[in-house]
Amino acid sequence: MEALRQGDKITADKAVSDADPSDDDGLVLPGGVANPDQLRAERNAVKFVRTFFEQDKPVGVICHGPWMLVETGVAKGRKVTSWPSLQTDLPSARTREG
Repeated sequence: MEALRQGDKITADKAVSDADPSDDDGLVLPGGVANPDQLRAERNAVKFVRTFFEQDKPVGVICHGPWMLVETGVAKGRKVTSWPSLQTDLPSARTREG
């Protein structure tokens, strides 16, 4: 497979509502600003991500991806890295129940 470049479009194999977290060994949440912001507004995506934590599977999070951890409620009590502008979002989220 050729490396992706900025602006490249890819087609998903299935919608998140049709995906089963049990089929995967881990998850990587995208970075950028738009991707995580749009994902955390999708109920099925939030449920999908939360299930990885419930199944104690590894989750990698890039850049603004921790917004999804805040939305799912799994940031509580966790040490989380992020893009510097999330410094004000994460401290209060780590004390919030999802």
